[in-house]
Amino acid sequence: MEIAHGRLDIAQAVKQMRKISGLTQEEFAKHRDMSLVTLKRIESGKGNPTVGTLDSIGRLFGLRVTFGHSDPDIAAQWLDSELEVAVAEPATRKRLRSKKT
Repeated sequence: MEIAHGRLDIAQAVKQMRKISGLTQEEFAKHRDMSLVTLKRIESGKGNPTVGTLDSIGRLFGLRVTFGHSDPDIAAQWLDSELEVAVAEPATRKRLRSKKT
């Protein structure tokens, strides 16, 4: 699915998700608790949706807003280095241990 792999821009992804849902713009906006104007702006690429708005749209499909690098190798390197730094810091180690239990 193009949406899950991040191959669509936000406008294309939102429009595609709405079409998959089988709802009109009015129905989808109401279902996601947003104004019709907001949805139309997002779908046209003229909107600037908040992370909360995007989360609301994505939740319907089990998706969540994340930030990542378009190159998976670079993203993996960054995550590895961040984890090493986090584990090296005593306060962070304590937080990580407490989350496991």
